[in-house]
Amino acid sequence: MMELFQQALSPVNLPFTILLALVLLYWATVFIGVLDLDFLDFEVDAHADVDVDADVHVDADADGGGGFSAGWLAGVLSFFHIGAVPFMVFFSMLALSLWAFSILGNHFFGEKYAGFAALFLIPNIALSLLAAKLLTWPFKGSYQRMNRQGIAKRDLVGKMCKVTTAVSPGAIGQAELSFDEQNFLLKIRTEEETIPKGEQALIIEYDPEKDFFLVKSF
Repeated sequence: MMELFQQALSPVNLPFTILLALVLLYWATVFIGVLDLDFLDFEVDAHADVDVDADVHVDADADGGGGFSAGWLAGVLSFFHIGAVPFMVFFSMLALSLWAFSILGNHFFGEKYAGFAALFLIPNIALSLLAAKLLTWPFKGSYQRMNRQGIAKRDLVGKMCKVTTAVSPGAIGQAELSFDEQNFLLKIRTEEETIPKGEQALIIEYDPEKDFFLVKSF
């Protein structure tokens, strides 16, 4: 244990130790109720014009290069389950993987090869991204699974939801809905208005072909 503590505080591992400590502090504040789960969920919100639903349909209404870039980014986010699970869940797994691989790599190879930490940085990031994908995979379905008791998505039409990713005409956003003692993460669109994050919206229609809900501000 003491050796692990010393490794964690060594200069080559200290940045990842600090990152992991900040993540643990975040979850501690969530558990005691100081922060909400979507606090610091800025990465997904920063790409609000991209569909980050688990079953991404790369059907952006943008034309030309903008549509290609939006579709490519949506594919990357979907590949890493960002949107299918809250961003901070994915980021927490990423921080844990970065720390673990850094500790192990520098423990076994750092003392033998000078400059190993610098050379291992890019491989560490790549391995950690894949590890975070695998670690979040079990949680993927739990955030978007419909009611086990048989609630259909059409049953959510007419309900109120909270917008968690800003949505504008022609773009995809996300919203949360609590119904029948369950929480759902929904893919939403609007017709003519922009609804910022945190606002309440009314679900007025469900499109089964593209699997999104049409909403309007309330």
